[in-house]
Amino acid sequence: MAQGIMMEWEWRKQAQRSARRRNRCWGPQCLVSKPAKKTDRRLFAGLLAASVMIAALLPLLYPPEQARETFQTRENVQHQSRSSITARSLSTVNYSLPEGMEAEKRTFTREEMLRGKMLYLDEQTRIPMGVPMPNTMSVAGYGKGMVPVSDLSVRSGQETIRALTGLFAALRGAGVSCFAVCHGTMTPLEQKQQMLNCFLEYAKGMPLEEAALKTLAEMDEPGCGSMTQEYAVELCLASSPDAEKTPLEESPEGRTLLQTAWRYGFILEKGENRWRLRYVGQAHAAAMVFLDLDMKDYLLHLHERGIIQVRLDADTTCIILCQPMEGEYVEFLMPKGARWEVSHDNMGYGLAACVIEH
Repeated sequence: MAQGIMMEWEWRKQAQRSARRRNRCWGPQCLVSKPAKKTDRRLFAGLLAASVMIAALLPLLYPPEQARETFQTRENVQHQSRSSITARSLSTVNYSLPEGMEAEKRTFTREEMLRGKMLYLDEQTRIPMGVPMPNTMSVAGYGKGMVPVSDLSVRSGQETIRALTGLFAALRGAGVSCFAVCHGTMTPLEQKQQMLNCFLEYAKGMPLEEAALKTLAEMDEPGCGSMTQEYAVELCLASSPDAEKTPLEESPEGRTLLQTAWRYGFILEKGENRWRLRYVGQAHAAAMVFLDLDMKDYLLHLHERGIIQVRLDADTTCIILCQPMEGEYVEFLMPKGARWEVSHDNMGYGLAACVIEH
């Protein structure tokens, strides 16, 4: 009976002990409280450095939604005077459909249009939301050694590599073998690394500010430009990949390249100290060369005209159609039996390029 009675002093002493931090016990088992970890300053320093690095990389890996979702619209380019665009006049180019052409209506979704290769992307324009990730492979491997490269890691899309195979075969047939592919499709991180390498190279021989300005003038911002897609490559001299690049039209080999590239669907994207070819397909490349327009002016010219017909030879005619695209669908009146491909232009319009072989 004495065991069931607790004196007041015993009760107070037990209450004081209970107020302190104690091990919690259940029956025969007792879970011992773990001692508090000592602060490790090196651990916190490492975590802080990692968080700073992640914060710096997030804008590259996940661009702001507003920047990714915003297209260049017709309103964005209205301030550019179309009257300043002077297209070359040729008898093989006109702005109407062929007489007596049998046509059929075709409707395409925005998703289909965004898979095209005619998105306008400059050095500060990101690929819009909805464009599929680039599907690339080794240029050296898929090209089966027929496309010279300065680095075996260079990658591009299947269509582009097939076109490069034909282009380099034609160049070799013309006695030109001095060019190689040095850059293909790049991720934003690869673009950033390329920019850093370029800056460090320039910084060896000029003030840092001048080196930075020169680098920014030559390089696309990470995540921007046509090199983020699978349709653009940059060339270099096979014997000296790091040599300073002069305009292609200033050398016989360069002129041969320019005269040949469009026949395989390539145009030259102009830029300081770079030889960049972009694969746009036979119809668009032929139209740009015949009209003597770069890609931006060509698109604006198309917006105004709506139709461009180019007669390549007695057997082949290219017809390019252009329609405003404000909703989720766009409709074209296309020639029957033609080979065609469609694309958004990132300026608010849809394009359809048709090739008719007589």
